[in-house]
Amino acid sequence: MNNFYREEDFYIISRPDGQAEELAIFPQGAAYEERNFVWRLSVSVFEQEGAALDQLGEYDRVLLALDGDTVLIHQGQRVIRLKALEQDRFDGCFSTKSFGRILGYNLMVRKGAAGYLDVLELAEDGQSLEWEDSEGRDYACYGFYFHQGHGVVNWGGQRQTVRSGEQLVIFCDGKEAFRAGVMGQGVLIRSQIFYDEADLKKAAAGRQKGYGARLKGIFRKLFRANKKI
Repeated sequence: MNNFYREEDFYIISRPDGQAEELAIFPQGAAYEERNFVWRLSVSVFEQEGAALDQLGEYDRVLLALDGDTVLIHQGQRVIRLKALEQDRFDGCFSTKSFGRILGYNLMVRKGAAGYLDVLELAEDGQSLEWEDSEGRDYACYGFYFHQGHGVVNWGGQRQTVRSGEQLVIFCDGKEAFRAGVMGQGVLIRSQIFYDEADLKKAAAGRQKGYGARLKGIFRKLFRANKKI
């Protein structure tokens, strides 16, 4: 199975210091605000000095700078400077601020799962790619996002053209070898994500909790409305 996302499919979250463009989230129906997802891919823009990143205690994060020059301060942990196409992996529970405008590609994965980003600068000739080991996890997802340029991804007898700003996600059995090649030109951001059935159950529990909270909110509004009548 694969999902292909274009700009019209992306979900925009605005905030005082910038915005986030959600490219893909899993499972279907999960919501970032409710923290009930297994993994999420997004592009964020931070415009203000000292912009605070959301704390996500149940997740690990990878932030890859697409352009700009920024400093990330993980309070009480470390300070790192990122130039274009450099990345930082960190615990989502860190209290983190960014200094310097940043356009960043973000991967968030629930703790217990594993996620990786890397940058491939493509020429016209096709490339066969090497892949991370799933370490026995049940499921795997492979993402392809062109920051610049375009290309064609080939796998399992299928092919998909991916242009700048578009996101392809391929879902696979984590215990089977995955083979794919890419032909094109430009800068490709590749993601590799591995997770287990246990991670899906945690996400499902989060969705039920979020649904219950929404129902309570609806009932509270109805109760207040009835009291006013």
